[in-house]
Amino acid sequence: SAPSASKATELERVRSQLGYVPTNFISVSAWKSDGQQPIAIRTYPLNGGAKRRQSKAEVPGQAVNSPFPTLYWLTSPDISKAIADLEGRGYMNEIEASIRESSELTSRLIQCHIQYADERWNSLSKEDQELLADSNNPSIERMRIMMRDSGVSGTNFTMYTEGDSTDLPSIKCLHAHYAHFASTKEQLEFPNPVGEMVHEALQKGYPELEL
Repeated sequence: SAPSASKATELERVRSQLGYVPTNFISVSAWKSDGQQPIAIRTYPLNGGAKRRQSKAEVPGQAVNSPFPTLYWLTSPDISKAIADLEGRGYMNEIEASIRESSELTSRLIQCHIQYADERWNSLSKEDQELLADSNNPSIERMRIMMRDSGVSGTNFTMYTEGDSTDLPSIKCLHAHYAHFASTKEQLEFPNPVGEMVHEALQKGYPELEL
């Protein structure tokens, strides 16, 4: 559970991890067990990321710019490094195989994608929701679909047919799933199964890593 850190402390800790504070930073969403270092942060879905990314995504004269679908962003350097190591050793394929073999895990993952998309859209201000409702602008329409209809790591889960694991979307990014798991495991009845399996792999394979 999160400690009662001040906003100034949160900003300081995030800056020490990333080298800057993202402009769309909202709060630290998950802390390590020592209560001192963030695991992940909660972000606003628009106008976010590094300055370079924002400049690249900006469209002159457009009211809404730089969509940032990553609602929960993994910021812990050592956890990120360990997860990258898992990805490099093919652990993502193992997780995907396990989920495809289990209807329960498949259902949990799809529900997580739906919850993530709903939470992202509902976190937008009413003004930004109205701006994204402009269907006459193709780029705005693409942003709206990304904001409202994509799950963890921007995953398109809308093509999935219940009971058919063959069209289950790929996981894409273990970091994003773990950030979601760490940030919501105490609120969701069924936590993100990908993040949960990553957590177990970290506990087993990296016993010195503080989680």
